[in-house]
Amino acid sequence: DGSLVLKLYYDRETFDVSFNSNDGSSVSDIIGVRYEATIDKPVDPEKEGYTFGGWFKEESLVNEWIFASDKVTEAITLYAKWEANTDTVYTVQHYQQDVTGEGYTLVEADTEDKTGTTGTIATASPKDYTGFTLDADKSNIEGTIEPDGSLVLKLYYDRDAFTVSFDSNEGTEVADVTGVRFEATINKPGDPTKTGYDFDGWYKDEALESGWNFASDQVTESITLYAKWA
Repeated sequence: DGSLVLKLYYDRETFDVSFNSNDGSSVSDIIGVRYEATIDKPVDPEKEGYTFGGWFKEESLVNEWIFASDKVTEAITLYAKWEANTDTVYTVQHYQQDVTGEGYTLVEADTEDKTGTTGTIATASPKDYTGFTLDADKSNIEGTIEPDGSLVLKLYYDRDAFTVSFDSNEGTEVADVTGVRFEATINKPGDPTKTGYDFDGWYKDEALESGWNFASDQVTESITLYAKWA
């Protein structure tokens, strides 16, 4: 009666979809996706210092995968695209040389918390401190902004050095003191002598009105001290 029907059934092949997060957090593979099926969008991965920008079909990140319409026809890997954050934190610190010259002290009030684009070069602006000069060799003025905000640019400032001269006002010669750091005190030199006179101290001015106190007066520029005689 012609009632024979031969029925052949074909199962769709299945494939795996893998996700390469390009150094972001791991995303699990989707296993056993049937031929021409779409897939659900997984939870976005995370990457410190970056914003997730979608999944793409190739490593060159040219063609984005559209989860609503793109169909799986083979085993594939999708690649994460990342956009660098523009508000990643970095820090600028300023250090002044100690008056002894043996170390540096952080100027805490001038520490700067700044932001920039992850992976780009940040450049610090030196401060203008009276009596100090930036030591470019010790300082790291530039650096790459790290995703985790760990970049710290450290600028070091050396104290300016000055010479203290002594005008003995016709007494015996007293040698200059050279290389005196900004705001340092100096040791009192041996007293000069002058026949017929008693030495009566060193003064800041030729008029001999303001005496120099070796215990507390600080050198802030190159100066000449003047001997007073009685």
